Amino acid sequence: MFAYSTHAALKRPKSFVESHFAKDTDEKARKFRVKRLRRCGNLWDILKTDGLLPPALADLKNGFRLEWSPASPHQNAMSANGQRATVIYMGEETNDMQVEAIAKMAAEYLQRGFSDPDKSLSARQRLAVWFRKNGEITLCDPHRYVKIDQTGHTSEFDIGRETA
Repeated sequence: MFAYSTHAALKRPKSFVESHFAKDTDEKARKFRVKRLRRCGNLWDILKTDGLLPPALADLKNGFRLEWSPASPHQNAMSANGQRATVIYMGEETNDMQVEAIAKMAAEYLQRGFSDPDKSLSARQRLAVWFRKNGEITLCDPHRYVKIDQTGHTSEFDIGRETA
């Protein structure tokens, strides 16, 4: 089965690779999945590296799991103490504009996901988007939602506030 050969190629434990990963005879689909699994593996490594975590995600140092829940569809990580976060690794194939667009989109979905403005802001403060630039892992705008002079209650796509 493809899953068992994939875990060795990715240098990850079998539990990391879903056991239901189907045999895929389409080469493009297989390459796409392997690329996605590698990015997920890189995200895992980032989350396990102290120096790469922003202060808002410091609780992940004590353990975490990657999971999806219909109750929190835009948050994919859970710390050992039950705090949710949104963590994304864009990889090496992206440019600054793509990274910024994904970060804004994720923040917008998080904002819309909570009717309480404080919970909305808290969720966006626990959003982290990493990418690789010039061989270095980089965190996209880690202070965007922690500036004390900004309320963070406006949409990411408020056309009247966009700057050139």
